[in-house]
Amino acid sequence: MNRSSCIGWQTVKLSANRCTRMHPTPAAALASALLLWPALGAADQPVFDEMPRWAGGWGVQAMHEARQTGADADQWIHLEGVYTWRRWIRLTAKVPMVIRPDAGLGTPTLALPLKRYFNLDGRSGSWTITPHWMVPAHSSISARSPLQGGLSFGYATETYGPLGSASVGAFRRLDGRFEVHLNAAVGRNMHRFGSSGHIKLKVDLQWRDDGAHRLGAGPIFYWRFNDRWHAQIIYLGPVAEDGFRPKTSLRSGIAAVF
Repeated sequence: MNRSSCIGWQTVKLSANRCTRMHPTPAAALASALLLWPALGAADQPVFDEMPRWAGGWGVQAMHEARQTGADADQWIHLEGVYTWRRWIRLTAKVPMVIRPDAGLGTPTLALPLKRYFNLDGRSGSWTITPHWMVPAHSSISARSPLQGGLSFGYATETYGPLGSASVGAFRRLDGRFEVHLNAAVGRNMHRFGSSGHIKLKVDLQWRDDGAHRLGAGPIFYWRFNDRWHAQIIYLGPVAEDGFRPKTSLRSGIAAVF
């Protein structure tokens, strides 16, 4: 069986070692979209929350980020990778680096997403539990993450058309406080030019135990050129905040899967 035939945008059933694309009814597709619109979505993991989904698969991605936090503007490069031992267990690593106005290493992050996949009539998806560890490193003060580590729970589902994801994560900060991260993404798959992708709307909420919070939202565009090459653009703009500075982020990047 071709490993790419049961991944990405396709909704499948697995039987007798083969895959069959399932075409959902309009009612099933609409129900999926309505179910996921109020839900709260998953922390991004390489490769673009999409691949690899087969044992022994691995991938790397590089993203450029232009970030505006309050009056401060800076440029980042994010190098990230993933290795999948089995379909249900993988290791991810993220290394952020600020490149402007001053160069410096951010805080590397290791994560161990544990997934349980499901295939239904016209809809597929997964449940995920992920421990996160922010690796102590000689990061520059301006690029250092305020977080130490945490645990997140996620859910994702898709049909041939609508798709969405949901999760909540709790993190301990270096100053002893706790943060909760909630985000939601809902959108639609696209199939053109012999390849596929999707466009989604993402909503992101960051809440600290002293009542401070920050809400952002924006679109995500992802495209799978082929089994090997993938690209993504993410924009997240400020909606409301209290106790946090407003933050605007534009990320664009490319990834390779092996």
